[in-house]
Amino acid sequence: MSLERARRVADAVLYEGYVLYPYRASARKNRYRWTFGVVMPRGWSGGEPSSMTLECLVETDAAAPPAIEGLLRFLQIERRQVQAAGIDAFEDADSITVAGEEHVSWDEGLERELAFTVGAPAAVAPGTATRVLDARLDGGVRETPLAERGVVLGRVTRTRRPLAATVTAALAPLSPTLTKLTLTVDNVSALADVAAPRHEAVQAALVGAHLLLSVRGGAFVSLLDPPAHARAHAGGCASVGLFPVLAGEPGSRAHLFASPIALYDHPAIAAESPGHTFDGAEIDELLALSTRALGDDEKRQARATDPRAAEVIDRADRLSDDALLALHGKSRTAAFAPGSRVRVRLQAPSGPRRTDAQDMFLDGRVGVIEELREDFDGQTHVAIILEDDPAAELHRWYGRHLHFRPDELELVEAAP
Repeated sequence: MSLERARRVADAVLYEGYVLYPYRASARKNRYRWTFGVVMPRGWSGGEPSSMTLECLVETDAAAPPAIEGLLRFLQIERRQVQAAGIDAFEDADSITVAGEEHVSWDEGLERELAFTVGAPAAVAPGTATRVLDARLDGGVRETPLAERGVVLGRVTRTRRPLAATVTAALAPLSPTLTKLTLTVDNVSALADVAAPRHEAVQAALVGAHLLLSVRGGAFVSLLDPPAHARAHAGGCASVGLFPVLAGEPGSRAHLFASPIALYDHPAIAAESPGHTFDGAEIDELLALSTRALGDDEKRQARATDPRAAEVIDRADRLSDDALLALHGKSRTAAFAPGSRVRVRLQAPSGPRRTDAQDMFLDGRVGVIEELREDFDGQTHVAIILEDDPAAELHRWYGRHLHFRPDELELVEAAP
């Protein structure tokens, strides 16, 4: 099954915070970057972790042990330093303009994707860990002269540090059909100065690090909503620095995304989103309007900062009115509306889902819908106030409601 849907979400996480509005290097909020999924080199004295651990569950068929294929994905930092030509040597600069083109000092991110395979549980003794990935990425330096009319006025130097990363795996059978998978990612890169400041040490870090897993001959178990037979084992899974969720198409359990950001099962990029904004904590519509409102000089600085920033600027400028309107939101037709009278029915079609002892006092009572709300999973919740509640008017004044799902309510009288 394709990983395309999972990759789109993983890419958004990979570049989260890469460059923030107003998308130029000189902005204060872009001075401190690399904050999500950062795995620092081992031994650095700054206190940030040098490893991350995933624990998850895999349902298996005893007759056909599963094979798990994994991808460790992250950004490797490459420092772009602009230097102006001096009398005797080149001197570092924040930016220089040569032949009408502005060049800016900036840390770029190079995408890295390292594949590994985890074998069947029978191949690993219980309680032991096996190294499934031992990767070494070379460092390097590239220099590009900047000349105008044959005279070298400066240069751009791109420097990346060598990286070394390992992944170890352990498979522990919990039952004939359930296995616990533990993966540990370690940054074992060499660091010349363990007391280096963060902006130096982070050049040897794995940035935006996460795992994408696929299983053949088995299925991953949701840790957010585990089936009854796996609930106790799911509660015993303790990931560190990673948040595992089912990935891919809804209903599929062939893929798992271990993200450094908390997500829900089967996350997806909104169809209305025209592309990366690198600032997922903001609203796409607000970012598009704010980006359009930047002055010409601000846009020029943003384009010089990073090709991805230039893409955001250009996309906002050419965004059509219809595409912008789509970012504003969409309306949905609900079975209920504010003002409707409904009866509480807590025996949902799929069976009782509640465990609150007060439910026995609410079942069968009639209330008035005050508002409809939608959570981040796209599920609708109906806020009501009971008609026969002596404190109904007080609850309405305070905005204190009882919340139910639509299938727990039946319509008594539609809103006028």
